[in-house]
Amino acid sequence: MKIRNGFRLKVHKRANITEILTSLTSLSLILNCQSIWQNVTDTDYHIYEICAVLVLTCSLHMAIKYGISKAARRYVLFSAVWYYCIIFVAVLFSVSTDNLFRFLSRFIMFPFCVLYFASAASVEQKMCLFKSFANWTGLIAWISILFFGGSTIGMIGESGLIKADWFGTYGNYYNLYFSSPYQIIDWFGTGIRRNLGIFVEGPMYMIVLILALMFSLVIKDYYPIAKWKVSGIVLAILTTASVTGYIFLMLIGFICTINKYRNKQNQIIIGITGFVLAAVAVCVLFIAKSGTASYIARSDDYIAGIRCWLQSPIIGNGYENIELLRRYMSTNREWNQGFSNTIFSVLAYGGLVFAVPFVMPVVHGILYASSKHDYKNIVFCVIYIGLYFTVIEYTFFINFFIWAYLFCLGKGFFRMPEPRWEINLNGSAP
Repeated sequence: MKIRNGFRLKVHKRANITEILTSLTSLSLILNCQSIWQNVTDTDYHIYEICAVLVLTCSLHMAIKYGISKAARRYVLFSAVWYYCIIFVAVLFSVSTDNLFRFLSRFIMFPFCVLYFASAASVEQKMCLFKSFANWTGLIAWISILFFGGSTIGMIGESGLIKADWFGTYGNYYNLYFSSPYQIIDWFGTGIRRNLGIFVEGPMYMIVLILALMFSLVIKDYYPIAKWKVSGIVLAILTTASVTGYIFLMLIGFICTINKYRNKQNQIIIGITGFVLAAVAVCVLFIAKSGTASYIARSDDYIAGIRCWLQSPIIGNGYENIELLRRYMSTNREWNQGFSNTIFSVLAYGGLVFAVPFVMPVVHGILYASSKHDYKNIVFCVIYIGLYFTVIEYTFFINFFIWAYLFCLGKGFFRMPEPRWEINLNGSAP
């Protein structure tokens, strides 16, 4: 039931197959964000393959079941043409034969995600994907908080160990939570393991949590996420000990607080106060983080990424040519040879050509949201761009749905259809 203009409206839902499929797809998208199950060394759970199949199936299901207009088909075709032209150039100049299948299996999916949002399904049905992502994340967050707290104070012990291709051996808590002895929080002089949830490291978990908050923000007019789930996500972010997560969390809270006040004077006062407090908090966090190994590695990554990219700024130096990147890293980085941000890895691997699909949808989203004074999508875009600069996530399938969502804004694909409803003489629905 919905309330519109004082009347109760009866909305007739479609078959539940759409919700089931989008829910499974959302879960696979979460597991694809460098979960332990995707990186286990002893067993291949085929997370990439399962996620790719579900993304393809879910997108085609939306177009086949709910149809797609001629204008939408033209838009999908346009999106596919320019995107595959870029992919072709990247393959031609930047992808080795050994990496060809790996590259195509990761990056061929974007036009199908455009098909998902361009279908004639209602906006609620399309947003169901983001809703499920947020709901699954809220559940994972509370489970991780319980295990994090219980394991920290010694109430819950490990049920075993598991090896993953990231930090090696992890503590396994009944396959519901994992921890690493190499990822420690300095809490008032006491070292405790940071909350990883079901992921290989705190920053990877932070990405999923921040994305869930972003999705909760843009879908709240259609699917308000339960407060207990949002609270769980916020608490989980705090226990990941990710400075990036703290900054994005403050930004989301700051913007949402301002938006609650319609009076411009109140907005200005709250905005200035919040900005000063946030600036002080960010400075404190950076000072506290500046001496840590992760901060030094991340700073070095920016320098190494820029230097590597400038060697071949247009077409890059070869997809996942990590060996070349490592040549530009500091000599004291033997303990950590991984790369830590998306934007410069993309530029270093494929140059400006490969960066186009990462940047173009976000620019479109910012321009559209700015023209409509849509603060929710502006925040969405700003934080998403921020993730490019702070974490490595260019291979995640969830990116394609985000690109497609932003690329479809303003194209008439998110109009809410009028529900079928009936009114009794007394003004209420039967």
